[in-house]
Amino acid sequence: EAAVRLGMTEDQLAKRKETFLYSALIYWIFAFGLFAYFIYLLMHMYFLAVCFDLMLVLLLSLTAYREHFWYMQMQKRRLGCNFYDWLNFVLRRDK
Repeated sequence: EAAVRLGMTEDQLAKRKETFLYSALIYWIFAFGLFAYFIYLLMHMYFLAVCFDLMLVLLLSLTAYREHFWYMQMQKRRLGCNFYDWLNFVLRRDK
């Protein structure tokens, strides 16, 4: 219904879905890199930098989750999903 309301074609939907998936992967890669840097800072006891880096890791992780959640909704073609629907999608428990 939302695709019809917005006037999107199947090709546009596929492109948008691919964009959401790739951007989520890029956010996760950067979050993982910053988490490794977080461990490095923690080992060298730079506590102020650790706090800042942890905030960046959380921000990137939440953004990756949001993008992948939108990808999941487009993949399932259903709006109004929740966290448990996403978790089942990631763990491949949904039907």
